[in-house]
Amino acid sequence: MTVQQLPTIDLLSLIEQRAPVRFKRVASSHGGEYAGNCPWCGGTDRFHCWPHSERPRYWCRSCQAKGDAIEFLKTYSLMTFRDACDELGVDPSDMGYTGTASPLRLPPEPPVQWMETAALFISAAQRYLFSPGGKRYLDYLLGRGITVETIKKKNIGCVPLSKEGRWTESPFERWGLSEENLTPEQFAKGCVRIPDGLFFPHYVNGQCWKLSMYRPFEPEKKYRRGFIIGSKECLLNEDDFTSGKPVVMTEAFLDAISIEQGAGDIVVATSTDGSTSSRSLRCQARLGYAPYVLLAFDNDPAGMDASKFWGAHLKNALFYPVPTGSKDANEFLLLLLCQPYKKKSVSPIPSVLSAQEKSTRTPMRVHHAVSVAIPDNRP
Repeated sequence: MTVQQLPTIDLLSLIEQRAPVRFKRVASSHGGEYAGNCPWCGGTDRFHCWPHSERPRYWCRSCQAKGDAIEFLKTYSLMTFRDACDELGVDPSDMGYTGTASPLRLPPEPPVQWMETAALFISAAQRYLFSPGGKRYLDYLLGRGITVETIKKKNIGCVPLSKEGRWTESPFERWGLSEENLTPEQFAKGCVRIPDGLFFPHYVNGQCWKLSMYRPFEPEKKYRRGFIIGSKECLLNEDDFTSGKPVVMTEAFLDAISIEQGAGDIVVATSTDGSTSSRSLRCQARLGYAPYVLLAFDNDPAGMDASKFWGAHLKNALFYPVPTGSKDANEFLLLLLCQPYKKKSVSPIPSVLSAQEKSTRTPMRVHHAVSVAIPDNRP
């Protein structure tokens, strides 16, 4: 690989986009030295970065955290070495790359035309869900304990295969997409491909930013989840984050709306749409509006890793795992709906929904379980 072929990496922007850090230039050494708050120890001005040096690097003079772009993604974003290389476009067998003085500042929201097309898509998908063709998807949601009222409130819809039994294809132009706002891999697809399945819209400032997809009848697990090309990272219900309600954070859309359905008047339920998603500085800042954030990720290794990440990066985070015996919040909702009422004492550090692990047949018991789980010493 020649010097001209080396990929350029803006370490300064990489750190600012993924961590709650803001740099200011403090010296001209090595092409420019920048200082800011440390994403690990919180030191206000001891975290230094040299993004334009021959080998871009960072170093905290307090906690001694140091490294390059790959090390940052490994330690802060919990990526593997190979995933970090893929994220940066670096060949693992040739670790050469250079810094750049041109920060990447893409708009966080989708194009206006994308949001307009998404609104039309959602309307059509919801109508289909309540038509004879969408019956099996509607039955699936009802079988997961989600009520018709909640389905309509969250604008959930579904899409069938085309008449030819294929995924629906829509031109990029219809969604306001072009080579400029797509990755090379996305642009190579030639169009927006829409599979059959359930679709969950996510809104920011009243506009749809993301269309998540879930295909419950797809036999191959790797093809069950995804999102429509052009979707932007955001949190479910983030418009509702205020200082007056705690936020319960889950991994999946169905988990969050299960909590919202039973306790939406006392908490705001959100989902990250994946155990490693929605970690941007913008998302972290929105979560800062809440008095505290209750971490209720899945009871599995990925969920534990997600809880550790958010616990380390949110000052208002509290670890409130889903009760033992349930994989996630939706599974616990089904337990509440199916099991007879049985009162159970609350532990000193209760789970989000564990005050009555085997409760009654109505979702109102979810409301009570969450209410008693909220600490008395509210900030």
